[in-house]
Amino acid sequence: MTDQSIKQGGKFSQAGGNKTLKIFLIASAGVLVTALAAVAVLLLGGGPVHENRIERVIEYNTVLKGVSVGGVDISGMTADEAYAATANVEKEALSRATITLDLDGETLTYDASVFGFVTDYEEMIRQAIAYGHTGSFEDRKAAAETAREVGVNFEVDVKADRSKVLAALNAMNDKFNVEAQDASAVFMPNGYFADGTPYDPAAWDEAKQGPPPLVMVPENKRPNPLRYLFWNNDHYVKNYIPKDAYIARFLYTPEQKGFKTDLDKLADMIVNAVNTDDTSVIVVPTEVTEPTVTLEQVKAQTQLISSWTSSYSNHASSNRVHNVSKLSGIINGQVLEPGVVWSINETAGPRTVARGWKEAAGIKNGAYVPDPGGGVCQISSTLYNAALRSGINIVEFKHHSIISDYIPIGLDATISTGSPDLKLKNENSTPMYIVSYMNRSEKNVTVEIYGPPVVHPEYGEIILHYTSEKTSTGSVPGTITYYNQTHTPDGDAIAPGKAVTYVQARASTTAVIYKHYYKLDGTLIKTEKFDTHKYPAITGKVYVNGPDPSTIPTPAPSQSPPAETTQPSNPSGGESGGGAEG
Repeated sequence: MTDQSIKQGGKFSQAGGNKTLKIFLIASAGVLVTALAAVAVLLLGGGPVHENRIERVIEYNTVLKGVSVGGVDISGMTADEAYAATANVEKEALSRATITLDLDGETLTYDASVFGFVTDYEEMIRQAIAYGHTGSFEDRKAAAETAREVGVNFEVDVKADRSKVLAALNAMNDKFNVEAQDASAVFMPNGYFADGTPYDPAAWDEAKQGPPPLVMVPENKRPNPLRYLFWNNDHYVKNYIPKDAYIARFLYTPEQKGFKTDLDKLADMIVNAVNTDDTSVIVVPTEVTEPTVTLEQVKAQTQLISSWTSSYSNHASSNRVHNVSKLSGIINGQVLEPGVVWSINETAGPRTVARGWKEAAGIKNGAYVPDPGGGVCQISSTLYNAALRSGINIVEFKHHSIISDYIPIGLDATISTGSPDLKLKNENSTPMYIVSYMNRSEKNVTVEIYGPPVVHPEYGEIILHYTSEKTSTGSVPGTITYYNQTHTPDGDAIAPGKAVTYVQARASTTAVIYKHYYKLDGTLIKTEKFDTHKYPAITGKVYVNGPDPSTIPTPAPSQSPPAETTQPSNPSGGESGGGAEG
């Protein structure tokens, strides 16, 4: 049995044809029953008519056989039964009324509730219940025959109200009208957790909480290992990569396209699609605006350029390690803005005991003396080596007066409160970033510099490296002896009859520094002479608590031997950050 579908307003279509019939509700239920009975008597011959025959013609007070709503058969049902039987029809119709949008390749799907879609269910079920119960007897008879023979389905349609659709789109304006967003990076020198929270070493108890679960750079995106350098001294480890090398130092936010959408036009498209039962994807009428800075560009400007690690294994007194750690923490996280000269002394401030620095060996007038901040040149020299390899402009620096054993000869940089200083200037158009950290178990410190890569006008992107060699040594100068001294210049007492070598005589030494250009695969492009430095000769100084022997008469054989000469504490490589040389 085929059926017919009747639409709102009384339209229906029959399979195999295009006939339409207008149905009108013209009487109330009570009047309709009376009229139908009277007409039936007249039309069937004017004599007594059996009640069953009338019911066969008009199916009195129930839905005609063969009538359905939204595909649900309600034949012979009362109005209440018909409503109950079709209770889910409206819900099912709305569940199918989804809208799929294509916003520049992004698929967005919304259900009927978002746009306030409604159905004509109430009108359709009213028409279905009334079908065949209006008009002349012949009309009703014909309707009943049609329903029984081919079926009549009152299809429930979904309708869209343009004002509601537009209101819903305006509520989602932030999705369809968006300013383009440039990619960005947040510098987190100590790393960060998976939720983006920066790691604060001071607030993390590693003994109790274990190693912090920091975000690490994925293995396939890690920096070129050739950028990690460790001076080949007696603590050198071949191909050494610092312990914390792969901690992610930047939290990146990708770029976002912008959109300018004609919401009025989109509302019309949605309403038309609903009212015509068009379920195809709607291409949103939008104009795409592109960001000016992409994530790829941001990452290219914040990559690791250079890393230098130095060992303090030979200079690991607690006071010195304290000072090295303190300055490492101070420079860690420094941002070198374009065109700005950055000073390590200005950043660190004066090194005094009152400001938390401890006394350790520093160099002053050729002698090693206790000085607040002693040892900080471990950091300044390590930073200097990382800075050289980053291509940054080194505006000011000074070598030590005495060769340090923890850094290559000619590649050291001393600092002291006030002066000398280490000053750097970022000549790039984007910032550069300093990361500094210590590995206490291996007794070394690492300084990393991030920013744009070094690009040579002829060779393209390169890796810079510097080496040095000692080329000559002068003769050792003499030593001056000071007699009748009860204390050394730094205040240490000298026992009677004793002598202290306060300054060790040292020969001048010349070193040549070379600059090397490498391809990213490690292929050497060229080597050139970068600088020559001569460490000065230092005259020795001895302080004696006793008279000059030349002023004493020749002693009798029983007299005491000459005064002893002792060597003061002179830790190789000691520096200072206070008033002494660092």
